[in-house]
Amino acid sequence: MVNDTIPIRTVIKDRYVIKQVIGKGGGGIVYAAYDKHLELDVVLKQIREEVTSLLDSRAEVDILKQLKHERLPKVLDFFEYDGRLFTSMDFIKGIDLKTALARQGRFLQDKVLKWAQELADALAYLHGQRPPVIHSDIKPANIMYDPEKNGVTLIDFNISLAFSRGKLDTTWITPGYSPPEQYNKLSDYYEMLAKAGYRSGGQRMNGPYNTGGQPGNMGRLPDAYGGNTLPIVMQTVGKGVDTRSDIYSFGVTMYHLLTGVKPDLDFSKIIPISEFDIDLDPSFALIIEKCMALDPNERYPNGVALNQALRNIYRLDSEYKEFKKRENRRRLISGLLIGFGLAMIGAGFYTVRSSTGSEYNGIVNEARAYSDSGEYQEALNRLEEAMEVLPDRIDAYVEKARTQYLSGDFDGAIKTVDEITENDKVKRRKSDDSLWGDLYYICGDAYLEKEEYSNANKAFKRACKEYDGNNLYYRERAIALARDGKTADAETVLQEAQDRGLGADSVSYVRAEIACAKGEDENAVGLFQEVLNTSQDEELASRSVLMVSDIYGENGDYDKKIEFLNKYVDNDRFGKGMQMRLSRELANAWILKGNAKADDRGALVDCSRNALEELLKIYSYNNSTGTIGDLDTISKLYQNIDDLDKSREFADQIISDYPDSYAGYKRKSFVLLYIETQKAENLRNYSEFKTNYEKAKEMYSKEENQSDPEMDALNKEHDNLVKGGWIK
Repeated sequence: MVNDTIPIRTVIKDRYVIKQVIGKGGGGIVYAAYDKHLELDVVLKQIREEVTSLLDSRAEVDILKQLKHERLPKVLDFFEYDGRLFTSMDFIKGIDLKTALARQGRFLQDKVLKWAQELADALAYLHGQRPPVIHSDIKPANIMYDPEKNGVTLIDFNISLAFSRGKLDTTWITPGYSPPEQYNKLSDYYEMLAKAGYRSGGQRMNGPYNTGGQPGNMGRLPDAYGGNTLPIVMQTVGKGVDTRSDIYSFGVTMYHLLTGVKPDLDFSKIIPISEFDIDLDPSFALIIEKCMALDPNERYPNGVALNQALRNIYRLDSEYKEFKKRENRRRLISGLLIGFGLAMIGAGFYTVRSSTGSEYNGIVNEARAYSDSGEYQEALNRLEEAMEVLPDRIDAYVEKARTQYLSGDFDGAIKTVDEITENDKVKRRKSDDSLWGDLYYICGDAYLEKEEYSNANKAFKRACKEYDGNNLYYRERAIALARDGKTADAETVLQEAQDRGLGADSVSYVRAEIACAKGEDENAVGLFQEVLNTSQDEELASRSVLMVSDIYGENGDYDKKIEFLNKYVDNDRFGKGMQMRLSRELANAWILKGNAKADDRGALVDCSRNALEELLKIYSYNNSTGTIGDLDTISKLYQNIDDLDKSREFADQIISDYPDSYAGYKRKSFVLLYIETQKAENLRNYSEFKTNYEKAKEMYSKEENQSDPEMDALNKEHDNLVKGGWIK
């Protein structure tokens, strides 16, 4: 039983020494212990019998052991002891946020938003597993803050399961933090209200509560859910938890941290966060309210979509955010507003009614979650299903173009837009004007990526014609015109956008693009820096950093480029995706600087080490995987610094990860060649080089486009060795 605590100093499995009981949560008893094998402090969790019975197989347990994320403790072991199931996890230092709340009362937006983004990144990782892993008990007590690292960790997720079923009928509840569907039965919810001392009408009392029926006036007006609390609760209770349940618990946790007020057990008594007199950006308020929707269908579908929304929270201009707020306060409708390869806020909610519409809506949202997590083919497969359900709706076609754009298939995105234009099946509805605008906006962004600026201008112009309510279309059109060298036209469109109320930071950004197009580099850098200093829009800030970096790079001023990028490469202002992009930019800058000083061995080694540091960040972030290009470059850089074992290791990884490519054998051939040339002549042996070279040559001969200068160089090296008699 869960109440049978293990005595202090007991040694379990000849390995774990029990030090103390540190908590009893929804999932079981938690112990601080010492792991004699690993020689470190750990946390042991004794799983409740009800939860243990839900484990379908050892495979599900193994999934949790394989999880690896900087915002989650590492699951070290699962084992049985005395008929009970335990987990062993990293011991996380710091203070839990429940204790921190008790000391401080509430926290300011800047700190909570940072924590929210860190936790959402962890949820995106958990929900992105196949099958997804559900935490099911997110609350301040399960979030640890480490002042030294200035970050948070989501703990106690070992009661989670990797689900092969569609839902989990739960047995644990955390009042105030659990969503309606986490209650097994409506009577359980009423009983919990009674124990908490509520009387009919939702008022607290000291006497008994009538649990024979529903609370007399629960769901009265006004309340946080428009008077619909009771019907929503009745429809939702007993459905079982899924990824959306974690979204609710995340939302109420952020609500508590920001307001200092724990959400009420009586759902009808929860005051909307926007009603509190606190300094809170409307976008953050909207995200939290969306998370806290009682109906799971109105929340973000999973951590991937939530993470996307939080990472792009300042992407919308203030006037557009206000328009969306007035349109429907508790529903974030997704604009597609991508711009320069960065996806817009990822709510993924297209409004379609009727049962067929709900099915369609669900498929499109699921596809968006797949695309946001990088599973583009799966997203496209789901969108094909959506098009079969409602072939006359535009939503799925817009999402298809967006997915192709995000995957880098810019030609495919453009083709999709062209096909929709000619598709008679798709009905034109006035309510879909903004979606048609988004469609051509995506097309314009695709042309921008292809550097076909004239076509981009035409697409953005069409977007403005389809829907004139979004100033960002005008902003992007002005940028396309500037890059096309039509700076006067760009200034005209910019003026029109200003007259329509385009935000000041967007205006400064377009002016910087125009200055850049005119060759006024110093003025352009100053304007981009102004955007960086004043704008809260992550997209504009990201684009500004990249543009300044490009200006310095094109001028060959690699020292300035490196100095500038170092200010932003690990800046918490940007999401992980952008940080990795900046790491790549910085690595390239170091490589170019090293190439420029190739005759200076010391400078080359120094530059190579710095480039390696940045590329290895990307490699680590991608769970020790990489593209052929990244792995090849890492191998070359290790060769530059004479770490030949590592250089060879990464060449071997290319061969392992990309067995159908000649690139790994080519790279390994260069490494082996270099290794032999460092030896005394009487010790050289080129047999292994010959084997890898012949494999590379054989595979390369099957390539349709044989235009690799490195293979030409490798062929010459081989021929020289033959001429010198080193190999036959």
